[in-house]
Amino acid sequence: MTETTRLFAIAAAPLALGGALLMSSPAGAQPTTEQLQQEIDKRDAIIQDLMKRVGALEKEAHAGQNGAPPQPEKKTRRTAQAAPAATPAPEPPFTPLAPADAPVLVGNPQAASAPADDKDEANVARALENTLVDQGSLLLSPFQMQLVPDFSYQYQSTNQLAFVSPAVIPHATGESLLTQVSHREYLEWGLGFRIGLPWETQFNFRVPVGLDFGSATFGGNTNLNSTRGGIGDVSMNLQKQVLHEKGWVPDLLLNVGYKAATGSTSYAAPQFSTFPFAVGTGSGFNSLFAGITLQKRQDPLVFVGSFSYTHNFPATIAGFNQSIGDDYFFRVAAILAASPDTSLRMAWNTTFQQQGTFAGRTVPGSEQEFSTVEFGVGSVITPKLFLDASLLVGLTRDTPDFTFLISFPYRF
Repeated sequence: MTETTRLFAIAAAPLALGGALLMSSPAGAQPTTEQLQQEIDKRDAIIQDLMKRVGALEKEAHAGQNGAPPQPEKKTRRTAQAAPAATPAPEPPFTPLAPADAPVLVGNPQAASAPADDKDEANVARALENTLVDQGSLLLSPFQMQLVPDFSYQYQSTNQLAFVSPAVIPHATGESLLTQVSHREYLEWGLGFRIGLPWETQFNFRVPVGLDFGSATFGGNTNLNSTRGGIGDVSMNLQKQVLHEKGWVPDLLLNVGYKAATGSTSYAAPQFSTFPFAVGTGSGFNSLFAGITLQKRQDPLVFVGSFSYTHNFPATIAGFNQSIGDDYFFRVAAILAASPDTSLRMAWNTTFQQQGTFAGRTVPGSEQEFSTVEFGVGSVITPKLFLDASLLVGLTRDTPDFTFLISFPYRF
């Protein structure tokens, strides 16, 4: 029965009640005035109630037209009986959850449920984490090791005016001013080793072997060449993570290391007049360095900032006490997780080198600035082998024109 039918039935009820009263009265007896007035009052009350109900129904209909969701119709008992019973869904197999302290890798939704034993495999199998380890902003897990063979090629050239002494060109005088065109090519092979240690530390060690070609042309007709090869400067360093990213606080790593003057240097031989290159496989000076690295993740990007200070100790070379100035190094990088197997990066690197000394005196104009813009890519070759390549383009006169580097970190 609809709402309208029910309302009409209620309206007809007093009429039927009045007819019943008339029929129940004795034959020929007329109802009294009071009885008729009571019936009229009842009728008026029912009509008022019906008017309120009709108004309420009109409001509901108007609300439905303005976007109110219609009420679903109730199914009949026959329809409910005809509908087939729903087949219960099979229960999923039980999957153990990862420990509460298992880290979640950037961009890897499966890492949250990965078993703790597979955590290292997940780290090594992703290009982003490999790149961060290779860039020194992420540490290996305790007792996880990497062997890192690498290769680099560097080219630098200058074209300038130079005062040339008779020691370089016999017919030159102390005031000879000639055009000097210099070139340097340096190839280096290196073998590095990394091992993660307890207490969130990591030890790094690297042994390089280099081959250096240098040439200079004075006045367009006098050539001087220098070639040196052999072991380079062996270096080692220790890293320690002291803060973990939380909210606006970034990851914070400290770094301290030492580089030994095991490579050859042309500082031990008479230099070309104003020759801009210290040709050799090493710097010629022992050095101690310390630095700090900050890292902030904004998936799929990671921002890395680094600063380090290097103190170069004086050394006696060719009978003279010499030193090169201390270094201040700055680096800002953005690394993109382009895919689980590939990462891209762009960085800006700058080193400020202070003035050096010779025989206890400061050498004017010996301060230098090395600045490069870096473009890099990392790619996973196998779950244990990673490839990282980068191209550094020089931005200042003191900086090599370009440097190409490639490395193959291998975990075992």
